Amino acid sequence: MTYLCSSCKADVSVSERINHVRSDWHIYNLKRVVSGLLPISEDMFVHKKQLIAAEAPVAIEKTYCDACKKSFANNKSFTAHLVSKRHIHNSHLFKTKTTQTVISSTKPSAEDCLTEPLPLGSCLFCDRYISLNYLPNESLDSAKQSDLAKRVLNHMFDVHKFSVPFPERLTDPAGLLIELGRIVGEERCCLACGRQFYGSCVEGSDNARISLSAVRSHMLDKPGHKQVWYGVEDPIQVALLVAKAEEESNDDCKINYPKAALAGGELFSQFYDQSVLAPSFILSDDEDVYEVRLPSGTVLGHRKMRTIYKQHLAATDGAKLLNRDNGQKSVSIRRPDFKALIQNRSNADSERRLNEQRKYWDLVTGVQGNFHNRLHLRRQY
Repeated sequence: MTYLCSSCKADVSVSERINHVRSDWHIYNLKRVVSGLLPISEDMFVHKKQLIAAEAPVAIEKTYCDACKKSFANNKSFTAHLVSKRHIHNSHLFKTKTTQTVISSTKPSAEDCLTEPLPLGSCLFCDRYISLNYLPNESLDSAKQSDLAKRVLNHMFDVHKFSVPFPERLTDPAGLLIELGRIVGEERCCLACGRQFYGSCVEGSDNARISLSAVRSHMLDKPGHKQVWYGVEDPIQVALLVAKAEEESNDDCKINYPKAALAGGELFSQFYDQSVLAPSFILSDDEDVYEVRLPSGTVLGHRKMRTIYKQHLAATDGAKLLNRDNGQKSVSIRRPDFKALIQNRSNADSERRLNEQRKYWDLVTGVQGNFHNRLHLRRQY
């Protein structure tokens, strides 16, 4: 059984569906579709990849000494530095320090080697573990697990100032806590920015191990990172959910979209009441439509119509305008022999107020000038 990949325009078997979605070819075609380009075939993708790999990097002469931590202007001065006594002494110390670092890094840590999801009842930011009646939390029923999850969430709210959108609309707090524990414990990922703490990608590096304390310290130290980010899901995960829904809909002859698609691509939507989820909207493909109506009711216009939106149209005959000075209404009329819009109310009041304000400002300015300049004009007793 095969299905058609909408991004690559290719038939893929069901057994290879997950591998195809995670392949570099599919991800490259996803980026091309987002940019408005047509997808390419697998042979063309392999050919482009070989062309990029065939380009040899430009050789750069090394003019920096790692042992002395000093840079040089050219290769000649760097070669002269290598035979100096100071460099030989620093090189010996640098090799000794590097050997000690490699020996200490070969000792595995129990925390770093363990990459398992945090169990239900564990705090995401500290080592505190909450349990009910001295029983394992895995053997509790759904009601007790929900109570336990609420206790853990209250602890994180009070102690660590953890914030979750719409906490009163949570329908499955235990499921939400288990999912957050998987993200922090197994993936070592920040809940707000999504940064993973895998260390250096260089093979054999002492920073390549995963650390749970690193992601906890990151969330506690960074302002605004002690919260759940409810944004658009990863396109690969969304594609997997949509493909799974389409596979299930083949037998029922009815499209059952996943919860991520129903929520407009928001994370953790299955743990919330459906009334707080943002409904998705579809952009119109018609050329004559120059506006988008958001789910909140706001209407966004196209930039081609900005000249129309910016213009100030004159009021029609008999239009009622609000006077901002005293809140009274006046009727604006148009003379048949004059194009400008005038009001039958006199402008004497506004001119009188303007003259009074100008006199008051001149008086205040003069008093301030006398106060600051009187020391230069006459002697003060």
